[in-house]
Amino acid sequence: MSEVFDLFILEDNDAAYDSFNSLIEDYNKENEIKIKTVRFKEVKQALNAIKSGWYDGAIIDIRLSTSDDSENGNEIIREIKNNLRFPIRVYTGYDDIDDDLQDQNEFYKIYKRTDIRFQEVLVELINIYKTGITKILGKKGTIEDYLRDIFWNHLSSSFGSWIKEAQTKDNIEKILLRYTLSHLQEYLDKDDSGDYDEYHPSEFYIKDPINSKYTLEVSSPGLNRPLKSLRDFQRKLGNRVRIIYFEDERTQTIEGVIENIDQDRGVKINNGTDTISIALDKIRKAKIILKW
Repeated sequence: MSEVFDLFILEDNDAAYDSFNSLIEDYNKENEIKIKTVRFKEVKQALNAIKSGWYDGAIIDIRLSTSDDSENGNEIIREIKNNLRFPIRVYTGYDDIDDDLQDQNEFYKIYKRTDIRFQEVLVELINIYKTGITKILGKKGTIEDYLRDIFWNHLSSSFGSWIKEAQTKDNIEKILLRYTLSHLQEYLDKDDSGDYDEYHPSEFYIKDPINSKYTLEVSSPGLNRPLKSLRDFQRKLGNRVRIIYFEDERTQTIEGVIENIDQDRGVKINNGTDTISIALDKIRKAKIILKW
């Protein structure tokens, strides 16, 4: 059964939308993932729909002749970035993006229609969809606030590497899920003041989480446990580690001693020559180097 990509389109020009729709129909004939569009001409109508629906991506025009001068695509962009989690492509003929919406990343890009073909915009959104990220992250509540922060402030800055990984790995969605959960765990480990919280004893009561039979293996706790959160690295200050991370869109490896932890800059590693700061969202794998 074909997957359906739900695409939100804000476009007031009928001729432009008809052209887009024709290209989408051509795409659907040639690809397994089928794009289903929901089109809006006015900001108010679009705002109501976006608050109650769920989409896998959005293509947004900025200047709309069907709306008041005070209403434009900037409102829709702001609503998505503040309250939702799916990628946005601005596709416009004008430079009317508000100042606070100028910063771009893999999830949010601004294009002039003369600079890129509509088909290329579609492919960008579909490639993000293929990673499974919009299936992993859903809508509202306290935990949803954490997930929105992870989506826009952690994943967005390094997501280009994940898109590349999705071309060669079949289990990329599960890998991304584990990566997202490691960030979520860090948020859940903190209390309201931002300090690390104490675990409640009831969190350690054992209850079978698996329906089928399984074998329980017991070993020394944490002996070679991967380091994922800042709290993990904090506990291992002074230990020697091996870290695999992304830098300049390629994988790199470093071995050294955990020298310091910085909430904003990440983990500081001394490799014997230099001290290098590595952002947590760029770390793919980190383990203690054991001494025998």
